[in-house]
Amino acid sequence: MELAHLASSSDALEGLCGSEAASQIAQNHFVHPAGCLLFRRISLINHSCVPNASIRLCDNEEFAHVIVACDVAAEEEIVLCYSATVLFAAREMRQSELHSRWGFTCECARCSGTLAESEVDTWRMLENAALSAQNAKPRGPVVDPSIVAQQHEALARLETLLPHLCELERFRFDAAYFAAERCNM
Repeated sequence: MELAHLASSSDALEGLCGSEAASQIAQNHFVHPAGCLLFRRISLINHSCVPNASIRLCDNEEFAHVIVACDVAAEEEIVLCYSATVLFAAREMRQSELHSRWGFTCECARCSGTLAESEVDTWRMLENAALSAQNAKPRGPVVDPSIVAQQHEALARLETLLPHLCELERFRFDAAYFAAERCNM
């Protein structure tokens, strides 16, 4: 079976498998109400802040699927963003989260500044849209219409660039949510 159910206590993990293995599990697990989940094969996939795949937990949460987000060449590595929380954040925030949680400094094309200019512009726009949505929460009775437009633009760009990326749903949700707030004024 692909899935291992693990105790939520770090002491229990350490007692079961030793401190080094417990550390590996802590870095590669998925949070779950009953503890944490570890998918052995998925844990082998490397990180990138420009992912070409996402992870989707199945409804029963006993299995997960790697969803390829766009066309991937035969020799191209499948990569995930380890933190959906910071995927659309500025470099400093991504680096801080990745270093504190997984213990490495990301050197992907986005972090090292080697993306094509068109991709840099797209990711910068996505970062700005995510930050605008974050700053507009909690929502008041009046929502700046530019935030709704920004969320729609971010969603459209992601649907073109990474049409099957699970994390694009945040822009779909925010666009609908901010638009609903505007209509209720």
